[in-house]
Amino acid sequence: MPAPTIFNAATGQLVHAAAITNPTGGTPDAEARTATNAILAVLRNQAVIAGAASQNLGQTFNGATSQIVQAAAIATPSGGGTQDVNVRAAIDAIRVVLQNAGLIAGATTTLGAHSFDEDTYNTTTGAAIATVSGGAVVDAQCRTAVNAALVAMRLCGLIAAD
Repeated sequence: MPAPTIFNAATGQLVHAAAITNPTGGTPDAEARTATNAILAVLRNQAVIAGAASQNLGQTFNGATSQIVQAAAIATPSGGGTQDVNVRAAIDAIRVVLQNAGLIAGATTTLGAHSFDEDTYNTTTGAAIATVSGGAVVDAQCRTAVNAALVAMRLCGLIAAD
């Protein structure tokens, strides 16, 4: 992962990308927004984007169990009256990347799509996720937040460019 370059004045630390606002207003896909807000919270906490409320100290280590404490799993958006199918597909792909990178709970394998590159001492980049566009039902605010998250994830090397 390349070194972060943006200063987050709220925490006094460098981060990879500028803050992303949680989606509000418009015609909401409520379930997609819930998942998007959870994704943004994880990205803030891991200093992928600015906006964390406190200084990121990396992943928390639980001494009693000798394990790294992951953020909670993020549920797949399902149901609801308004459904932006394209943004939901991107959210699901993001969830998999975050699980495989060990940032949230729920991975079925250890570091699934991410493997350790011994030459660079880094994890390898996850698969590309396309920018969200098209579709019959659109939650514009949610798409803006998800697309900004994808840019930040590309910038810090969590996913490959699309």
